[in-house]
Amino acid sequence: MLLMFCSMTLLAAVLTTLPASAQSDAGGWSGSTGEAEQEAPEEQAPEEQAPEEEEEPTASDSAPEGEELLSPEQMAAAAAVPEVSRAQIEWLRPRLRKLPPNPRAQVDYTAYTLDFGEVRIGLSNTQIGILPRTQVGTNLPLNLLGIQNANVKVNPLRLGRMDLAIQGSGYRYTQEDFAAQYWAVGPTLSAVLSERWGMHLGGQYWSVAMDGTFSAGEVYAAFGMVDDLGLFPNIAYQGQAASARLAVDYRLNRRDSFVLDVSSVLWMQDMTGGGAKVPAMLAPYAATGEEWSPLNSYRATVAYQMDLKRLSLKAGVGVSSPNYLWVLSSFEASYRFGGSTKADERRQRAAWRQDRRGQRSGGPEAP
Repeated sequence: MLLMFCSMTLLAAVLTTLPASAQSDAGGWSGSTGEAEQEAPEEQAPEEQAPEEEEEPTASDSAPEGEELLSPEQMAAAAAVPEVSRAQIEWLRPRLRKLPPNPRAQVDYTAYTLDFGEVRIGLSNTQIGILPRTQVGTNLPLNLLGIQNANVKVNPLRLGRMDLAIQGSGYRYTQEDFAAQYWAVGPTLSAVLSERWGMHLGGQYWSVAMDGTFSAGEVYAAFGMVDDLGLFPNIAYQGQAASARLAVDYRLNRRDSFVLDVSSVLWMQDMTGGGAKVPAMLAPYAATGEEWSPLNSYRATVAYQMDLKRLSLKAGVGVSSPNYLWVLSSFEASYRFGGSTKADERRQRAAWRQDRRGQRSGGPEAP
């Protein structure tokens, strides 16, 4: 009995020193049966979470970065945009006579060139922009007559309103017993004085050489004509000269402009060919026995030019010596297409047509 009492006392002392978690793991004693039953943990009811309140979007949430939408009060006070009438749409049509002038549109008497990829087919020249501010060309009618020719212009310098170009040209004509060649080179300086006024100053050094017996009949035969001039034998002709040219253009708008063009030969050497008789059709500035002076080698014209979408027309009057030489620079017709300038004008017209279709259908047309 004493041993049992000591054992029970020792067991009670050990149990009182164990932590509570160990007692729960070991299980509790259940009454008179003495069997250990593991107590099941009590299930806790999940806490009810209050629904989160949805935040109303603010103007800064939906507006693009750096911008704010109008407040409801401002939206209510805003006035509706009035509808554009058909008359207003027609008034907005991009007609060339309503557009501002393009000061660098002309390429005949200026330092300006065709746009890269632009083509110009004219009575006197057919040209193409082969590079930015670089064009080459040829005179197709002269080629049909057997006169081989080519021209080139490069605009390497543009400083603000000033442009400087270098241009050159060459011609060659041969018959069975005759050969003639001409070449010229020189600079042209163009200045945009204002939106409407432009001034262009150019100069050229040129050289002419002819040798052999020239038959005027071959030239006239190309036109279906019979000549009375016959042959010009034993031509041994060499000459060189320097000429100057001044042009001023006044632009009313993108379509209409007026051009004053004056040129003259300022210096000439050996243009009589040692006394040989030279046909005027080959060397109009050759005095053929007369003493040369700037008074018998000038040209002055005033012309009106109209530039349509692709077609350009030029007509004017003038005076010159030799006679009727002014006609060559007073009349011109050409057809231009391609290039960035024509593409911009085409996009303007396309955008206007799209707006007009949208106005007729009652709303803006999707691009």
